[in-house]
Amino acid sequence: MHQLASEVSKVYIPYVSSAVKLDRSILKGMESFMIGNKGPESFVEAQEEVYRFLEERYYPSFVVSNVYNKMITEADRVGVEFNKCFRVEDDGYNIDGSDSMASSGTGCTIPLSDHSSFAKAKLEQLDEKLSNKLQALDAIKNGPLMEGAKIIDMLEKEIAAMKSERLLLTLHIERTELWAERLGEWRVLVHSIEMVQEEKDRMAPLFLLVVHLNGEALTPNDEDDDEAEELPIKNWVVKRRIADFNDLSQKLSQIGTWVKNIELPKENRIRTRGLESRPSFDKTISMLQRFMDVR
Repeated sequence: MHQLASEVSKVYIPYVSSAVKLDRSILKGMESFMIGNKGPESFVEAQEEVYRFLEERYYPSFVVSNVYNKMITEADRVGVEFNKCFRVEDDGYNIDGSDSMASSGTGCTIPLSDHSSFAKAKLEQLDEKLSNKLQALDAIKNGPLMEGAKIIDMLEKEIAAMKSERLLLTLHIERTELWAERLGEWRVLVHSIEMVQEEKDRMAPLFLLVVHLNGEALTPNDEDDDEAEELPIKNWVVKRRIADFNDLSQKLSQIGTWVKNIELPKENRIRTRGLESRPSFDKTISMLQRFMDVR
């Protein structure tokens, strides 16, 4: 192993250091291993740094390249599954359209078609808990307990919270399945802007976006409305900040440099000037809509 480590250091480290900046402590640890003073942990750390660099710098453009497409086509032909995910630690779901289920937190991406499967499993667990709570409530209501009123009130609140969670989870499943079924047909309408208060009494813009199927009539209900039961499945509202648009732009620019040519509103300028004037409001909406409409 020490001989292999020495070869790796001589062949790769002088060249890798210019592209992948390894921490001085990692380099010292590698040297210490080669003279027998410590274990190979620093080589593992160096390997992780190289993986991270490749993933962030080159992987986004690779997955949309002809080379990748040919590789996947050939893999399908011979029966090799590249996209299979073996480790999943996050079975969460977010009804607001975020992608907590898109990543397991271990670098393993969950295929879109599997999102509703995780949610359905969680729904089954929730239904079981809800059933137990309902049975407990029924037993207490019909029992002789003197302190039943307090327990009944507690159980009723827990049951109400579970029913609300179940509603959101059901909507999430239906939307995810529809999203996968109609992939490529979805559009986003930048509907309106709110100025919300943050820490230190600073005001920040919050944008309401309507996610909808192309050509469908829009009924933009907020997911926080009390009448969530009437939310349409084919369009819904999500709330995003300027930072979210900038993050998306940065990710897209890795696979298409043309994204960098699309100007986004500056949050600091909006904070300072606000949205009191109609022209300022319209310009901000227009810039974001142009960004969302790019194909």
